[in-house]
Amino acid sequence: MKTKEEMGKTNYFKNLEGEFVMIPNEIAKCPNISLAAFRLLPYLAINDEIFPGYKNIQKHTGMSRGTISKALEELEKRKIIIQVKKGYSYGT
Repeated sequence: MKTKEEMGKTNYFKNLEGEFVMIPNEIAKCPNISLAAFRLLPYLAINDEIFPGYKNIQKHTGMSRGTISKALEELEKRKIIIQVKKGYSYGT
């Protein structure tokens, strides 16, 4: 068993490859955010498209369309994301 000192020096991410996303502490520490909404945030943060579409989100997250829809609604209600309808410009 490792000591506290050894555990403090362990890099748990050294074998991971790919992209990493920073999530603000305010969101990461939110006790009431659903796991689905939390899992969706990194995908939305690294995606270059304004809205990648449900099929692409499903493909990359493994979540169902209904789960994605509920997670997006939750993120919008919490004002973490803003959904802009097609043909409209936000802030102008």
